[in-house]
Amino acid sequence: MTTRLVVKAYVSKEEHESWLGFCKAHKVSSSEALRAAIRKLSGYPKAVNPNNFVAVPEQPDRARKRIYLRLSESEFDKVSMCAKFEGTSITQWFVNLTRARLTREPQYGMNELFVLGESCRQLAAIGTNLNQVAKRLNSHRDPLATYDVLIAVQEMEQLKDEIYAHLSHVRATMLSNRERWLLK
Repeated sequence: MTTRLVVKAYVSKEEHESWLGFCKAHKVSSSEALRAAIRKLSGYPKAVNPNNFVAVPEQPDRARKRIYLRLSESEFDKVSMCAKFEGTSITQWFVNLTRARLTREPQYGMNELFVLGESCRQLAAIGTNLNQVAKRLNSHRDPLATYDVLIAVQEMEQLKDEIYAHLSHVRATMLSNRERWLLK
């Protein structure tokens, strides 16, 4: 158990009223606001910026720590409804919520993953078709329309590259939902 110490300060009536007004405006207790001020001014503990966490896909994080969470009955009912709607367990719903907050990256439920998977399949088919059209245009060049064909082929190849880059990003996002990667 951590030892907790008391900090005292004598202030004027005006300073005290100003402090209480500040705490009320920020909806925090006087103690919470004072602790936050001490941490900020003293630099201890170092503040952690949640925007700095990123998932490292090459390093799966297999270690698990158990936490216990007590919810009111109405909170539990709402969480259960949300998890059911997203096609996940309550535990996975909390894991997704935590990872989304820490990494600022979306975490998808089963419904979204299915839709993203279908979208990737269709985009991959479009990319394949574009590649086939570009190859066919390259092989049957009309000497009169060579310039137009070259422009069309370049545009198709650029579009194909953009599609594959998008697919790569979406697949990585989907994988981050399936595996729990190490956060750094």
